[in-house]
Amino acid sequence: MIAQPPIQFDRTSGLLEGANTWERAASLALVAGSKVSSLFAHRGYNWCANLLRKTLPERDIAVRLNPDATFAFPYGDGYWSKLLNRSFTYEEELELLFRASADVDYTLLDCGANYGYWSVLVTSKPFGSRKAIAIEPDVNASLRHQPCIGDTPKGTPLVHEQPLTACRHTIGIDHSHAGTPQDVMRKARGGSFRPRCPSVKTRR
Repeated sequence: MIAQPPIQFDRTSGLLEGANTWERAASLALVAGSKVSSLFAHRGYNWCANLLRKTLPERDIAVRLNPDATFAFPYGDGYWSKLLNRSFTYEEELELLFRASADVDYTLLDCGANYGYWSVLVTSKPFGSRKAIAIEPDVNASLRHQPCIGDTPKGTPLVHEQPLTACRHTIGIDHSHAGTPQDVMRKARGGSFRPRCPSVKTRR
């Protein structure tokens, strides 16, 4: 079966594109659930959203976080679907820190990156277009949901020549092939790192 293209959602405008009638109805339920459950720290939201997800087709949603950052995850995901609620801010303290550090030269080592939210964000222009190394050992939270991650043989970097929006400075690394911490950092330093998006296939 050919995978359906991701649903598109813009957090700034609230525009939802590419969704069918049921998926649009589900988005309203996900937003309403986030707003109501925010009154008690979103308790129960993940469970309800994941239950709703069982009734949805398997496809991704690509959420435009800012003009230079698009973050993708499975539609209906209980943890990330709160982003459909435009009044929700994910880990606000960290976002303020990274935004205030836009002029600082650093490389983000995003360990336990899940779908790579912070790597997508800090590599975008409003956050200084910084470099990021996203590491996620859980194959159920594959970094390949992001447009910069491709399918490559074990240990082989994949170089995308086309523009890659916010992921252009991100390296996706599988824990079983990453090498030593020194090897990982070497990939993000000096002339060996260029503005491109290599990745290693995520496998256990």
